[in-house]
Amino acid sequence: MTRPPARLTVRTDYRALTPAERSLWRAPLMWASAALFLFIPIIYVTVYLLGVWDPAGQLPQLPAALVNLDQGTVQRGKRVNVGHDLVTELRRDPPVDFRRYPTQAAAEEAVRRGEVYFALTIPAEFSRKAVGGRSSEHGLLRLYRAPGLNAYASAVADRVAGELAETLNRDLGERRWEVVQSSLKDVQQGFADLRAATGDLAAGAERLSDGAEELQSGAATLARGAGRLASGSADLATGAGKLAGGVSTLTGGVGRLSGSLRQLEAAAPTSAEVAPLKEGARALSAGTGQLAGQLKKLAAGSGDLATGARTLSGGAAQVGTGSARLAKDLPALAGGLSELQAGAAELGGQSGTLRRALPAGQPVTAGAAQLEAGAQTLAQGLTAAGQGAQQAATGAAALAKGAAQVQGGAARLQQGTQTLAQGSRAAATGAGQLAGGAAKVQTGVTKLADGSVKLGAALGQINRKVPAQAELTKLSSGADQLAQSAGVLAARTGDLAAGSEKVQAGATDLASGAGQLADGLARLRREIPATTEDLGGDPEGLAQSVQVRTQTFADVPNNGNAFAPYFVALALWVGATMTTFIFPYLLLPASGRQTSQAARVLRKLAQPGLIVLGQALLVVAGLHLLDVHLLSPALVVLTALAASLTFLLVVVALNLLFGPAGRVLALILLIVQLAASGGSYPVELSGPVFQAIHTVIPVTAVVNALRAAMFGAFEGQYWVFMGHLALVAAVSLGVALLSRRRWVYTPDDRFRSPILTDVG
Repeated sequence: MTRPPARLTVRTDYRALTPAERSLWRAPLMWASAALFLFIPIIYVTVYLLGVWDPAGQLPQLPAALVNLDQGTVQRGKRVNVGHDLVTELRRDPPVDFRRYPTQAAAEEAVRRGEVYFALTIPAEFSRKAVGGRSSEHGLLRLYRAPGLNAYASAVADRVAGELAETLNRDLGERRWEVVQSSLKDVQQGFADLRAATGDLAAGAERLSDGAEELQSGAATLARGAGRLASGSADLATGAGKLAGGVSTLTGGVGRLSGSLRQLEAAAPTSAEVAPLKEGARALSAGTGQLAGQLKKLAAGSGDLATGARTLSGGAAQVGTGSARLAKDLPALAGGLSELQAGAAELGGQSGTLRRALPAGQPVTAGAAQLEAGAQTLAQGLTAAGQGAQQAATGAAALAKGAAQVQGGAARLQQGTQTLAQGSRAAATGAGQLAGGAAKVQTGVTKLADGSVKLGAALGQINRKVPAQAELTKLSSGADQLAQSAGVLAARTGDLAAGSEKVQAGATDLASGAGQLADGLARLRREIPATTEDLGGDPEGLAQSVQVRTQTFADVPNNGNAFAPYFVALALWVGATMTTFIFPYLLLPASGRQTSQAARVLRKLAQPGLIVLGQALLVVAGLHLLDVHLLSPALVVLTALAASLTFLLVVVALNLLFGPAGRVLALILLIVQLAASGGSYPVELSGPVFQAIHTVIPVTAVVNALRAAMFGAFEGQYWVFMGHLALVAAVSLGVALLSRRRWVYTPDDRFRSPILTDVG
């Protein structure tokens, strides 16, 4: 049984394929071809960058941001909002695909992120400044564009903004001429109203003249009435004498009144007469004050007595309790003493028996005699104590009964003292009120006495002020004459009243005419304008009311710079595709028949990889020599190198997957990416198929990444595009590793470049 061949490693396989690959470089044509292919991308870039021009196309699908912040203004009493009218017109006939954003910052952020190509903002005071027509403050349309995203889109933005400004200037001019025509109509109508007002004024003047004549006639009548009034005044002077008759009665009454007042003055008390009354009032007030003080002391003593009664009642209760307990315990004590007495008697008898039983002369006998004598003495003492205990028990019972009686009396004493204390306090309160009343009585008596004295003095003054009888007589006579003249004057005032009515009628007519005259004048004033309203602004501002103010993000110096990312990406794709003409991607030497797929793919990528990396570096160097703007040269180099390797992986994968047809597919894919990558025109201006594949093809990611690295476009999106490239490279490498059926084997001595043979 034969042993299976040992599995070769990738490194061993790689080394096995190396001699055949190196043999390709033995032919001088291989070196010439490689050198030519090395410079093809830079030639491609140079030719296209020098030959591009500004294109034109369909624009309704070009995405752009629109922000309307216009708050409008008031012109001639009407609300005007130019921004709203402009947005309405753009909706009706949009030059591009305007997308509404709420704020200017949000729209500019969308431009920086590459979501839209430019932003057009209508400021808050746009209407006020545009309608005002002042050259010092135009209505500004704020344009925010990014040529780094797409140069053609920026050119479109400038053209659209300029056309909008021109349209707005034309519309504002038409509105101003409409205002002029409307003003002329108002002037004509004003003159017609003025003519009618002057007619009313003339009619009012005629009525005023008639009223003045009537007023003159009434004035004459009033003068005649005034003469009659003067005659009546003379009669009034005569009648005044007759007034004295009536006054005489008044004089008599005044005399009698004067006598009565003198009598009243004489009867009025003097200060000496009211002095005892005032002194008695003072004494009464002082006595009531002392009574109130003594009653307060009595109330205080009653309180102390009540306290002592409560203490006595408590002590009596304690005595009664102790006496009852003593009376209860003493009989028991008497019984115990009786028992002790019996014991002492028995002890005395036993002691005598013991003494008689003992021999005489013994010490014990003497002690027994003494014991007997002591027992007898003790028995006698106990007898006396028992009797005393019985007597004490009887006395304790009597004491307990007496203590109960004392306790009852103390309780009644306590209740009486409380009643006394309450009555004393009430009496003290009444005495205090009595003292207050006495003080008021004293005050009233004092005022009464003083008033009586003042009344007498006042009566004296009244008597002195009463007029004399002679003066009252004259007054009575004049009053009589005045009454008679008053009747005559009343009769004469009738004529004066008639004249006054005529004056009133004339004055009414005069007022009516004057009112008509005033109304006509007021109407005339209203119809004639106080000031003439002009168009405002100045000639220059009125001719150019709206201007565009452009702000640029990710700017590019010229058209060549703008197209550089697009042609660089295409050039690198062409460079990677051209390697298929000199490297046999499908051809393997017969000695490498047992090599692994990974080793084969890596070996096929090694030398072309160096070529495409060199192409990338030469392209970046060419950009620098052409003075193309490079915002971040390091990122530009990184993007070019990554793009070259990714494109090479795609080309190799296509060749390994489809065989010789993969070279044709690579060229077709190049043509497709020319239209779908959005390098020259915004992809929104292309067909739906190109828009669908725009985000998938690798050239789009390379173009956008180069625009971000060269101009700062697509803010924050650079690594997203690089991630897209990495994903395409990984997928292409996976496809290449899985494609095994397209390999073609040839003897090692016939392994050479496709440029020298049609194999591979």
